[in-house]
Amino acid sequence: MKKVSWVTIAIGLILIGLGGAAYYKFHFSDSLKAHSQTWTFGEGELRSFEIEGEAKSLDVRFVASADGKNSVTLNGEEEQEVIDRLSDVTVQDGKLKLDLDAKDRWFNMDFDFGSHKQTIVVALSGNGKLDEVTVKSDSGSVTVDGPKAQQVEIGSDSGSLRASNIDAGTVELKSDSGSVRLAAVQAEQLKVKTDSGSIQADGVTAEATASSDSGSVRFASLAGTASIKTDSGSVRLSKTDTSSADVSSDSGSVRIEVPAAFAGHYDLRSDSGSIHSPDSPGQSNDTIKVRTDSGSIRVSTAE
Repeated sequence: MKKVSWVTIAIGLILIGLGGAAYYKFHFSDSLKAHSQTWTFGEGELRSFEIEGEAKSLDVRFVASADGKNSVTLNGEEEQEVIDRLSDVTVQDGKLKLDLDAKDRWFNMDFDFGSHKQTIVVALSGNGKLDEVTVKSDSGSVTVDGPKAQQVEIGSDSGSLRASNIDAGTVELKSDSGSVRLAAVQAEQLKVKTDSGSIQADGVTAEATASSDSGSVRFASLAGTASIKTDSGSVRLSKTDTSSADVSSDSGSVRIEVPAAFAGHYDLRSDSGSIHSPDSPGQSNDTIKVRTDSGSIRVSTAE
């Protein structure tokens, strides 16, 4: 009898908790309203663009203005609180910041289990280059295409990241538990980090640094030095230039392809894995350095 009483009490407390949480605004789909808004500004007036989401997926596209006008247009579904806040937002001191976080919610839970996608189009005239671009979401996926800026920062705590056609000085992408996909990136420096997701990049020209605690790392067609680290994932690197690379993997294999013109050194070491590579040409200071604890290493030259 005593056991039944405790079970009954526990169920009652759970129901009370759910009722209270609902009263304090769980994120139900019917709380969202269709919303479209456009901000306009003069050429060169916008220097910094920042958008922060919450549980929403963000799709941000930078395009050349077709009519010479400069604008940022948002389309999606928002809570009334967010809509009211956005109505007061303007470009101030060269910066436009869009905060899509519904701050009066007690819990950030979504019982719709759907994807609430926000599409943002940034249309710029002239060279379209900004000082800063920042796009972040707490738990939604993020897609960014076409930004030109001195600094580009893209992140999500638990969502995947997709970025393409980037022209920047510094590019930084970080996801705690989501995968990262990159394509057509030209930058001075590229930094990519994910704690438990894979990294895949194609067509990158940059000094690249990438790390993943438990995911694989793939770079296809990389022009620039590389520093890659993964604790428990494999590494695949294909370089299109003869610059150096430093790769380490605790428990994954490493495969590297270098151009036939590579004239430097191979510095390869594995505690318990096999090693295969051509002889070091030794005619330049460029070095392909690889360390693994329990994974094999293979270096080859492109045909």
